[in-house]
Amino acid sequence: MGKTRTRIETTFVCPPIPSREHDWCATFSFFDGDDEQPRGWSWNEDDAVIDLLTSAAEFDDDGSCIEEVCDLAFDGWKASTKGEKT
Repeated sequence: MGKTRTRIETTFVCPPIPSREHDWCATFSFFDGDDEQPRGWSWNEDDAVIDLLTSAAEFDDDGSCIEEVCDLAFDGWKASTKGEKT
């Protein structure tokens, strides 16, 4: 069997606060609730995903998140050149 691809998962949180900056949360599928792992937050789903990818690219632990970002970006590029959905 091949390597299981990491997915990006999004959740509509909508906390009971006046600011809408944290309505959406994006995480990688391997996220286990650890505060040290990158998460993306924003007022909309797309921006939360962008925030997650930016945070992961800046993550400076063992480099695993940077590898995931590269894999996701490559898969997206590959699918877009063939007209496929990711």
